[in-house]
Amino acid sequence: MDLAVLITQLTYMDDSTLVSASLDSLQHLLSIARDFYFINNITVNFSKYELVCSLSNPSPIMFLLLFEFSTLVANMDFQLTPLKLSFSFRFLGVWFNLQGSPSFVVSQIKDIYRTFVQTV
Repeated sequence: MDLAVLITQLTYMDDSTLVSASLDSLQHLLSIARDFYFINNITVNFSKYELVCSLSNPSPIMFLLLFEFSTLVANMDFQLTPLKLSFSFRFLGVWFNLQGSPSFVVSQIKDIYRTFVQTV
């Protein structure tokens, strides 16, 4: 006798990171990730991804994701605008800036200090 049990779940996934040496390779990794999400019934908002790269002109970049399961789900395209070189971003809990500028971290320290002084 077969017994089927329906189990529902809600999972929150944060801080996925894809690292690539080229935009073509990144597009391929995104396609693989999208297939993984589809297989595991995970919904992802690709427009919330942050693109960090060393391009000096941060114009929007279009990505076309091709799927192995084309009979089950359609191909998808979306665009991302790379972060400006002067912007800071967080990776594995550490703040980075492609120009090596410490201004964001110094600003954070000042804010923490002000909050501490106000509290005390």
